[in-house]
Amino acid sequence: MINLDWVIIGTISLGILCLLLMIAAFVGSLRAKSQLKQLGPKPRSRSSKKKWRRQKSRYANAQKNNLKSGIGLLIAVLVLSGVGGYVKYYQMTNMTAADTENIVTGYYLIDQMTEQLETLEASDNQEKANANIHTLAVRMASFASKKGSDRGTKESQLLLNRYYARMGQVGINLASQKASDLVADKGLLESYQQDLKRVEESQDKVLSFYKVDKKSLAQKQ
Repeated sequence: MINLDWVIIGTISLGILCLLLMIAAFVGSLRAKSQLKQLGPKPRSRSSKKKWRRQKSRYANAQKNNLKSGIGLLIAVLVLSGVGGYVKYYQMTNMTAADTENIVTGYYLIDQMTEQLETLEASDNQEKANANIHTLAVRMASFASKKGSDRGTKESQLLLNRYYARMGQVGINLASQKASDLVADKGLLESYQQDLKRVEESQDKVLSFYKVDKKSLAQKQ
């Protein structure tokens, strides 16, 4: 996988180099133009005419070639600036591999935990349900230590951090609960289901920002 940071650094470095060469080329063109003007009118003597034509041709070619080089380098600077700007924009509006993996995992955890809580009362094996909830809750709790990438915009980082924090907090709270207690206290069970919905809402905001289809996450589970 291409490291976008190196692409950005490379385009900036090449852009600066082309910019310096472009300035040198335009300065060279102006200098040749100035030297061309300083030649003055064509002299009358044959030997002077020959020397005058040779100098005129050299200065004219230097002016022309430097001008062409300067224009070419200017185009290169514009192209490199465009490429660097696009790569930076792409980097800012697309999730990093780590955040993508977290979102896919988080989607799975929310889906599975929601299913566990919805079917808890009908479960005929409380021990298994308790083990499943605890396992999922511990994995959710690990999100509390995650941080969104700072390569994106402040808005995207805020959305990711809020999502990770909410996911982690629900996981920490559920990890200390027993299935039997949740079945006995319907109000407590419903409060956790509402918490999961709030986590899902945070997830939806992240997906909406990055324009990610939920169906694609379901396929990656």
